[in-house]
Amino acid sequence: MRDSILAASKPTQRNLGLDFIKILATIAVIGLHTVATKYSRVNLLVYCFCGCAMPLFFMTNGYLTLTKQKIDYLYSIQKIRNILILTLFWNILSILFDFIKTKNLTQAPTDILGPYIQRGVMYQFWFLGTLIIIYLALPLLKYIFDRPKLKWPLFGLLFAACTALTVLSVIRHAPVVKPVPQPFRLWTWLFYYFLGGILKQYQYKITKFLNFKLHTLLLVIFTAGYMLFQDRFFADAIKNRLAEYTYDSLAIMLWVTALFLFFLRLDFDAKPKLAGIVTWLTPLMFGCYIVHVPYVTLLVFKLTKLWNINYGLLNFGSVLLISLLAVFILRKIKFVSRFLSY
Repeated sequence: MRDSILAASKPTQRNLGLDFIKILATIAVIGLHTVATKYSRVNLLVYCFCGCAMPLFFMTNGYLTLTKQKIDYLYSIQKIRNILILTLFWNILSILFDFIKTKNLTQAPTDILGPYIQRGVMYQFWFLGTLIIIYLALPLLKYIFDRPKLKWPLFGLLFAACTALTVLSVIRHAPVVKPVPQPFRLWTWLFYYFLGGILKQYQYKITKFLNFKLHTLLLVIFTAGYMLFQDRFFADAIKNRLAEYTYDSLAIMLWVTALFLFFLRLDFDAKPKLAGIVTWLTPLMFGCYIVHVPYVTLLVFKLTKLWNINYGLLNFGSVLLISLLAVFILRKIKFVSRFLSY
């Protein structure tokens, strides 16, 4: 695929590269929740690759918001309201799910409020809980982002904090961020949020400087570097293989940056069939993020246990396909469809 001049030249055209990144991030987050690292080397490598999910989510949000011409508290309130309406619907519904499973309602408060801090049935909503925190500060973040004398020192400070925590984890042979719940690791999420906005600002210059072949080569090198770093060094150094503890490392920062820009520069219009697939899948992805935990994952895990099948990649593929089918059907129900996007 040839390079394309992106949003700057076609402001009204949908950015299919960004849509593809959202699809990739959603598939990857499903992989994080279904591919166990203990089964095989292949499973482990797939799990490592899925580590791009959360950085890409936050980079995408920063890419879309920080470069807007104006952001005020009304915008932030509207975004927070939309998140709360969507999540509370599913959180309340999860009470019924929990009751069917446990036959009691003692976990109801946790099911309603817990997901924002990675607790309860819909624990994957912690990402949206973190976005609420970011949106509360978004006008201030936008003010900082628009002023280079403030933006670069803050970005450098966030990078330094991430690097220091990675080095400290290696020295102590344990992830030092473990006591901090994921929603509150704001140094990490703000780094990727700002990174997304910065890449939007310099996207054209970077892709003009890097020709397609060189960019592809760098992406291969950074992908291999991250895989080797995580698989051969970092996981053994901190005695933990969970992807959440790699997000502060330089290896994944370089990888997701190259990955993010690579897909943004692809000309999807040159491949109508691929563009059609991306266009069809994009509206389904956020719904998959919602329903894959716990509804689909629990179903698949129950079936694989019943059939005595214990293979992570099969679980991954089954959860993804059933989630897509479920969301496709749910989008046909007018009342429910409004709670499959925000």
